[in-house]
Amino acid sequence: MIYLICTLSFIFFLVAPHYLTKAVHKLKINQILSDVVICYIVGMIIGNTKRFWLTPEDSQTMLVFAEGVANYCVLLALPILIIATQLQDIIRNIRPVLFSYLLMVVCMTGSIIATSWYYQHSLEGGEKAAGMLAAVYVGGTPNMLSVAKGLDVNAELLSIIQATDILCSGVFIIFLTSVARSFYSFFMPKYEAPDMNVLMADDITNDAFTAEEQEMLALANALKAATLKQRAIELGKSGLVSIVIIALSTVMALLIPNEQGEMNQIIMMISLTTLGVAVSGFFGKTTSSWITITDSANYILLVFAIAAGSMADFAVIAEKGAGFISFNAMIFGSALLLHFLCGIIFRIKVDVLMISATASIFGPGFIPQLSYVLGHNRLLAAGIAAGILGFIIANYIGFGVVAYTADWFLPIQK
Repeated sequence: MIYLICTLSFIFFLVAPHYLTKAVHKLKINQILSDVVICYIVGMIIGNTKRFWLTPEDSQTMLVFAEGVANYCVLLALPILIIATQLQDIIRNIRPVLFSYLLMVVCMTGSIIATSWYYQHSLEGGEKAAGMLAAVYVGGTPNMLSVAKGLDVNAELLSIIQATDILCSGVFIIFLTSVARSFYSFFMPKYEAPDMNVLMADDITNDAFTAEEQEMLALANALKAATLKQRAIELGKSGLVSIVIIALSTVMALLIPNEQGEMNQIIMMISLTTLGVAVSGFFGKTTSSWITITDSANYILLVFAIAAGSMADFAVIAEKGAGFISFNAMIFGSALLLHFLCGIIFRIKVDVLMISATASIFGPGFIPQLSYVLGHNRLLAAGIAAGILGFIIANYIGFGVVAYTADWFLPIQK
């Protein structure tokens, strides 16, 4: 039965973004919430209602299946989006994104230590929770699992921290993909990327555009005129390139396993990015001429949004560890506030701030999602590079936080 449910779920993940996007634009909901947010919300509804129509065992199987779909979507979309990016954009944007990302790391680490001091003597195993949160918010889930294994964290505490992370991250995703850009623009300079809504306005003439804007307008018009045959051919070409990059990256990740002898996710992401940038550098003129591939990759990311959203089950928090919600929320909120203030002080551009915060909190896998929301891929590779740097340094920061806060919390009762 569960195999049938997984099959039907996969079909739903695959076709739902098409109809959701059409409905969102027809009802003009996209003026308030983006396609990505709608897909996440639909996924979260599935994730938080599946306990009513699935057994606990089937629900867990469904969770693993949805996680697999989400991971494969990221693997497939990342190379496609990178090879569609101009190499000069990658080089130009790495420095500001990395600077903003390192500010986020400092803010997050400081917030975790300050929150741990505030909660000292009130949480059992709080130092382990702080270490895992430092690992996941500087790097990603592989870092959290690595730190948890190194600290011999029991399964219950790990599931609690994962659940509180999903709750806080879920709230931030909705903010990030809806009103964040408009809100940050009140306080920080905007990123100079042409606005396609302005470019496509009927009452504007080409003479009013810069050379870059005219190029983007021509691209938008060509994209509108693209035939189904052209889309299929270009998707096939880019998909083949992506599969080759994934295969080579998988080989590298298996040849250099992690500490547990399993596929090394860090090597996987590094290889994906490096090979994608290499293709962009050597064959950029060819791959950038495949004008429909970004649209195709963006659709894959909408599939990712529904699958990732369906992994959320907020009832787990209420059942197992509501006391950690405020702990995680205080860390999360204060770190974002500090990063926001740093953005104002250092005059960081809005899109750069958002990409760097995403690289820290979600890791490189979510960068394509935000690029879709921002409407351009100029910061994509730079954001992924920042996220990969997080993978590398997160374990050190996680274990360092545990050592620094070890005497502040109650020991876990056996």
